[in-house]
Parts: sequence; C-alpha cells; structure tokens
Amino acid sequence: MAALVLLSVRLQQFHREQAWTRHQVDFSPEYRLDLYVVSGFATVGIMAMMLMAPNVRLQPVVNAFWSFFDAPYLQIERRSERLLTGLDRPPRRLIGGGDVTIGGLPRAHLLGGAPALSEQVVLRVRIDSPLPPNLTPNYRWRALTFSVYNGRGWENPPPIDVQRYKSGEIWAQALAESRPLLQQSFDFGRGQPYWLYALAEPVMVDRPYRVHLRAPGDPVGLDIRAGRYTVISALANASEAAMRAAPPADAQALAPYLQLPPDIPPRVYKLARTLGARLDNAYDQARAIEAYLRRYRYNLQVPSPPVQRDVVDWFLFDLRQGYCDYYATSMVVMARSLGIPARLAIGYAPGTLDPETGWMTVTEADAHSWPELYFEGLGWIPFEPTAARVVYVWPASAPAPEDQSLQNAAANAATLERLRRRLWWTHGLWRWPVALLLVLGLSLAIRTVGREWLLRRRAQHAWQLGYWRLATWGQKWGIATADWLTPTETRQLWALALHQEPLPDRLVQETMTAIDALMAGMMQRSYAPAHVWLPDAQARRIWRRLRWHLWSVRLHRVWQRLWRHFPGPDSSL
Repeated sequence: MAALVLLSVRLQQFHREQAWTRHQVDFSPEYRLDLYVVSGFATVGIMAMMLMAPNVRLQPVVNAFWSFFDAPYLQIERRSERLLTGLDRPPRRLIGGGDVTIGGLPRAHLLGGAPALSEQVVLRVRIDSPLPPNLTPNYRWRALTFSVYNGRGWENPPPIDVQRYKSGEIWAQALAESRPLLQQSFDFGRGQPYWLYALAEPVMVDRPYRVHLRAPGDPVGLDIRAGRYTVISALANASEAAMRAAPPADAQALAPYLQLPPDIPPRVYKLARTLGARLDNAYDQARAIEAYLRRYRYNLQVPSPPVQRDVVDWFLFDLRQGYCDYYATSMVVMARSLGIPARLAIGYAPGTLDPETGWMTVTEADAHSWPELYFEGLGWIPFEPTAARVVYVWPASAPAPEDQSLQNAAANAATLERLRRRLWWTHGLWRWPVALLLVLGLSLAIRTVGREWLLRRRAQHAWQLGYWRLATWGQKWGIATADWLTPTETRQLWALALHQEPLPDRLVQETMTAIDALMAGMMQRSYAPAHVWLPDAQARRIWRRLRWHLWSVRLHRVWQRLWRHFPGPDSSL
C-alpha cells in the first residue's frame, strides 16, 4: 500500500512537470523534496490507520451466504440423490463447511494416504492451563458429533435450534460449574474454520459463537468466525472405577444414540454379544470392543465400501483393515447393539508438539474420527479403537465427589476470571475510543511535524522562522496575517486581538513584550545592515518564551468558553 501511494505521487509529479515544460511554465526543482516529505508523512498515517482499523475479510460474507442458502441447497441435493440413486459419488468433505447432515464417511479424504496431507498445516494449538492432576493428556480436537448411522455412513438430523452467544458468555453453565476446566488457544493461520475445534466439551469462547443443538443441551457443534480464538472446555471427570459403577443410561432420553438401521447383518450383533458376554458393566464391554478392533490392521490403501453393503459388516468380516472411520463406526454400532449410547466424533488428533514453545502443529493427515460412549453421571467419554492412535488412559479412581467439587470450583473460578481479563484487554469496548484517539493524535502529530519541517526548510534565519511560527498561531485564532504586512502591522493585529479577549492583564503584557522583541529583531534583520543584526540564538530564546505565553493564552480561552457553556452554580447571582 505504501509503495502504491509513493508510486502514485511520483507519477503525478512526472506528468505535471511534463505539462509545465510543454507550456513553458517556470518551476523550481526544490519543490520535489517537499512533495516527497509530505507524501511520506501521509503514507505513514495511512499505514497506521490500516493497522488500527478492523480487517475486512471475504470469508464472513461467504459464511453468511451459505447460512442463508444452505438449507435449500441441501434439499435440492437430496432430491437429486433420490433421482440418481445409481451414482456412487464420494461424500463431500465436512471439515470446512456448515453442512451437518452429511451421509457418508466424514474422513474419506484420507483414503489413498497422499503424502501431501502431512504437509498441509491446518491449525496450531496450545494448552494455556495445566491439566488437573487426576487426568491424563487425552488430546482430541473435536469439531462435530454424529448421531444417525444409515448403514453407509453418518448423518445428523437438522438442528432444532441455533443459539448465539457473545464473547466470554458461557452456554453450558452446569458443565462449567461441575467439571474441571481447561483453556486452549487455537491459531488457523490464514484460514478460518466454520466449526469450532476444542478439547472435550467447549463451554466458553473469547469470540462470538453459535451453538447448533440436536436436542436441548445436546450440541452438534459450535461455529465461529475467527481464525484465532481461545476456548475453555469442560473435561470429563471420569475414572475407571466411576465408569464401572455408572448406572445404566436412560434409554428413552438417549434413544437417538441407540438407533441402528434394521438391515444390519445378524453376525455384527453376534460378535458384539460375544465380546461383552462375560462382562457385567458398560465400561468393560467398551474396552473389550476397543481391544478387539485394535487388532485390525490400519491401512489407508483400501477401496470404498461396495454399494448396498453395510459398512460395519464389510469392515469386520471382509475387509478387516481400514482407517479411523471404519474403526470408530464399528465400535459405535457394536456398543449400541449392547445398549450403550454411543456417537461418532470427528476432528483432529493431537499433532506434533514443540516442547520449546508448547504449540502443537496439526496437519490434514491428523484428521481423525473416534467413538464417544455415554456414562450416566459422567457424560460422553471418548475411546480409541483405531490401531494407529494411542489408546485413552483413565485414572483407576477419582477423588471423593465433595473434594473434587471444591477443587473444581476454585480452579474453574481462576480459569474463567483469567479469560475474562484477557477478553477485556483484547476485545473490550475501550479499544475503539483509544484507537480513535491514537489515530487523531498520530494525524495531529504528522501534521504538526510536517508543517514545522516545511517552516524550518524555507526560513532563511531564526528570526524569520519565529515570525512564521507566530503567523501559524495567528491563523488558529483568526488573526488575518499576510506576507505583505510589515512586522509593525502584524504586531498591531496581535495587540488588537489580545486586548479583545478577557485575559489577565499581566498575561497580555508579557505576551506583547515577547511579540515586540520578536518583531524588533525581524525588522532589524530585514532592513538593518548585517553588522548590527541580533544573533539567532536570541531569536530562539524569545520564541521559547513567547510559545509558553501563547499556550497560556490558549488555555485561558478554552477555559472561558467552557465557563460560558457550563456556568457554575453562582453564575446567575
């Protein structure tokens, strides 16, 4: 931008000089330096305003467009799919858009294992607060969850509601009060995601966000319009002992997470019952399914599922190898067949940690899906059946509920207060008046410095510089000075103007004494022989004293105006 401004100035200068030369107009080349100096100050001002002004991005416009047209577009797409059922098309990628009703395998773009995926950096994330001592770092950056398995893949029913929340506002107060909280910072570089990524259950974000609800209190995911954000998540306060002792979940309330298509082959149910036959609790049954699936070979070089074949049946009994979607889908289906509510979650694996900076770099190759199972009183607990990923490790036991609630309350209050203070500094309303004052102050400083530089460059001596400075002050107060006026006439104009103001007599006298000394030196320098000229150092001393008096006069004038507009309580007496 700065280069364009300077280039434009240079082109204007070139064309004007060409025109002056053609019309035989005389001009001094010295004006070029003044032109470039003023242009430089203007460029600095423009760049400062660009840094302080909010950025205009195209992505929010695109997101707004799709938020309005997404529903009719999906209706057209579904009707076309019904009309063209014979076409075996790959599913659309879900990670970058707002479609939550996808009907295939959400991580199908991993198939083929292209090496370029490991080089495409998606995001960087840092944990800003320490993990609770009883929890291990089971990192998965989740974006969405899916509830409906259709035999070919996953989809969601249309959300029943989309709720908007301000930055720093908690959408799930109960989770924020009852669970340990963890703060994370995400940086997507130049990109901007549609869905918010976070560890476990996000409850508060430092930017405005929306919650897409599948049912009251049951989010599909959160969306955000920011490439950088800080989020606070509520962690599952789970242990192996607590999950083994959890009572059976409410089947009626969690019916969407027990749904299975009617045409699943019986051998899938038989395998699940065989794995969980001798186990008396949901946690051990889930661990048995997880351990069994981890025996399958992880492989990205696999074909797409055959048409009219159930994905889970094909993976378990025919393919017997695959990637995360197959593992996670199979565990969800088998858990549901045993009466354990389960859902599919998608997002990213932890990535690569830089121990010096604490940032984790996540690439497209870290795209991942995993199952989450519901345990009464504990919430959704993630598992890891994919053979290529590290299994989740939970503590054997957790502290007593009373002690844990006290620890959570103290730690959570500190975490929330820390983020609120950060919000006030980074997104508070105070930034706009401060930014406006900075812009105005910078503009005034550039104008003042530029004008002073021009006066110093043009003045032949210090007396003339002081005389021109006084003329600049006179322009502010409406004193009509002109180049053809003599110093004596200029002095008379100042005396008339000062005596018309309601100023203290002593201030008027001291100001006029300094003006008389400046005018006398200017007269002598203009008309007297050189051997009687007063030194320039005396002119600089006189101007410093005069400038002080001029500022005092200015402050008195401002005070008088304020007094007239806002009279005191005794002004009417």
